Amino acid sequence: IILVLDRAITAGGPKLSAEAAGGGYLAEKLSLLQSYGADIRLGVLPGSGTLVNIAPRISWLAPGVWPAENLPPFVPGVVTWSGPLSQQRWCVGPREGELANALSLPLLDPFPLILTINNSIDDAGVGTYSIAVNAACPVDRVMPMTSSLSAMPEFLENLSTVPSFHPERGIVWADRLLDESWSEEWGNSNVVVQNRRKIILFLMVGPTENTWAGSPEFLSNCAASKARDTTINIIDFTEQTALQGLSRECAELANYRVVMSVDDFNTALADFLKSLARPILVRSEAAF
Repeated sequence: IILVLDRAITAGGPKLSAEAAGGGYLAEKLSLLQSYGADIRLGVLPGSGTLVNIAPRISWLAPGVWPAENLPPFVPGVVTWSGPLSQQRWCVGPREGELANALSLPLLDPFPLILTINNSIDDAGVGTYSIAVNAACPVDRVMPMTSSLSAMPEFLENLSTVPSFHPERGIVWADRLLDESWSEEWGNSNVVVQNRRKIILFLMVGPTENTWAGSPEFLSNCAASKARDTTINIIDFTEQTALQGLSRECAELANYRVVMSVDDFNTALADFLKSLARPILVRSEAAF
């Protein structure tokens, strides 16, 4: 399961709080299902926008792009961050043209680096290097699929916000998290994913930018994902009629839920869990 979260600050505090708490609740209940023998792996795409925080994976960039050799201690000066630069807040943007939505691996098609480093030189000529804050680059990193869910509720309940939400990009990155060819890139080379049920769960709390409503990219990416035998579920708390038709077409009616309150949102999450639990519990009972 890949959980794609709408962390757009425009959604407002109550919805964002409900989403964070709901994500933690989801992780807790999935962990409970594991105790019944279910092999469940959960990944999270926090704050899906045009930029994605993939730190510390500098190998996904083109050779020579990473700026470490142009910084102290290789050049005179000091830095304002602690630890390796690769562990700081930085992002990648979409690749050019058709590669923007492709599943091709970064070794063949690297991602563009989104990172700005400022250098302030004092009167003595000593440079102080600092990382410029890019609001569109999420604070929170992508969380690859894992079966270790104990720390997931805390991670989900403490996520930061982003300026806007782009579901058409969220599907692309969710597919990259699910696709078996990417397992080694995410550090999951020992995970056998053939014959698994693959699910993308969108939690949309909106309001989403109006420009997204006319994006044909969303539906085409939905179709491509479903062609890979992925089930797309959407819980829609955006309260935007113009967007609901697109979301419904993407997820299909059986996997789409419009909610109008926090209570409805929580009920929809519980129903999603029930849909996962029923076959697991039936198999567990049959084993006895």
